Amino acid sequence: MRKIFIYNIILFCIIPAINAQDIKIPINYFKAVNYYAQEKADSAISQLQNCSDDANCVLFHAKILFESANYSGSISLYKSVLEKMPSEASLGLSIIYAEMGFAEESVLWLKKHFENKTPKSYSEINSIKAFENISRSEEWREFWDENYISNNTEKLTEAHYLLTNGKSFEAIDLLNSQSFGTRNYLKTQLLAEAFYQNGNINSALQYIDVSLADNSKNPNALRLKAKINKETNNFQTYFDVSLKLLNLEIYNPENLFNYAEACLLLNKQQEALTYINIYLDCFPENEKANFIKVQIFSAQKDYRNALIGLNKLIEINPSDKEYFILRGDTYFLLESWKFASDDYSMALDIYPFLPKVYLNLGVCLQNLDFNEKACHAWRKAASLKNREAAELLFRYCGG
Repeated sequence: MRKIFIYNIILFCIIPAINAQDIKIPINYFKAVNYYAQEKADSAISQLQNCSDDANCVLFHAKILFESANYSGSISLYKSVLEKMPSEASLGLSIIYAEMGFAEESVLWLKKHFENKTPKSYSEINSIKAFENISRSEEWREFWDENYISNNTEKLTEAHYLLTNGKSFEAIDLLNSQSFGTRNYLKTQLLAEAFYQNGNINSALQYIDVSLADNSKNPNALRLKAKINKETNNFQTYFDVSLKLLNLEIYNPENLFNYAEACLLLNKQQEALTYINIYLDCFPENEKANFIKVQIFSAQKDYRNALIGLNKLIEINPSDKEYFILRGDTYFLLESWKFASDDYSMALDIYPFLPKVYLNLGVCLQNLDFNEKACHAWRKAASLKNREAAELLFRYCGG
């Protein structure tokens, strides 16, 4: 199955809103992303035709046509958005002509791609398979005789390469070897990533703040800031940054998911439900999103819908103990002792070192009049340092 495809783009329209309610979610685009991931190209195209006035949808449509060898259709679509998205469209055209073996046309469009502010790096260009078709042509050799990327950009690309290969200390040395002028915000962003990779969270956050002070709309720095603040339970900052990313990169569905999650973590349950429902309308089988929705229902004490969601999650992934525990806990609250005990037993079959689950299982068994089995469960919980289980053992099982 394909990984979910998301265009790596600079949006032609930055949304200035500061409230999620003001953001228009690109539903058709997201549904197309989901169909594409499932290798349902026709369904993806059908969705994209519903947003044909959106340049991002057109780019996506062009990519799918290219992959199905409909080169003329793809060329037409790329040319239709050249004015709005010149960097992405010109690169797309260069790739198509390279695939067809037309070196002159391919290089022409590749040069136009490098006239824009955010061209791909040399390594990214060389990794595109279509260019192998023209790699021995005179036009291709002449193209590489010229220098299209500054020394600073090459250094930044090299540092990124080092980080992706786990060589954070080498990346730090390289980045600290020179100044990067107006692109210093990228240097400090990469330094933040390097220190995060080393486990130095405080330094990572300091460099993120420096990067964002120079460029507050740097999405990679914002992503790392959101990630760190979520991991350190600073949920208010996670929420604030997730909202910024949702504004900046509306065509990245991960931002919609993260915003819904951030709402839940701040106990903004209704807002969380609204946005996770939008996400699930586009990605109905997404396991993490379904789990977020279940957590919302549980927090709202809507146990009926929580159980419906948990049943679906267990169908999707019957090997996750957390789903059985949460469903067991829900049945426990409803005093459905048999169903709760069955789910707790399933969780313990998956992972047998859960003292709280043994404790609750014992309560279920006691209420079902299986007193000996209840004592056995509490002994297991007590052996795992559960104090409440030890008290129940003393009270009901003779110690």
